[in-house]
Amino acid sequence: MQTRTDEAIQFLRMNLDLFPRSARTYVALAGAQTAKQDTAGAIASLEKALEIEPDNAAARRTLDQLRR
Repeated sequence: MQTRTDEAIQFLRMNLDLFPRSARTYVALAGAQTAKQDTAGAIASLEKALEIEPDNAAARRTLDQLRR
């Protein structure tokens, strides 16, 4: 059975297919991945967000927290 978080991840991935340079979507995806206990996936998503938007404070802060 698919949870709401699974649905959110699926939706966010579809959004990234259309808007691959959306740092905001990568940050949202990281939040959903964190909720699924997918820390490695969340870190990868946040790193991608920061490649696109290096000054994204929310992405940087969340990434720092996950790496602790």
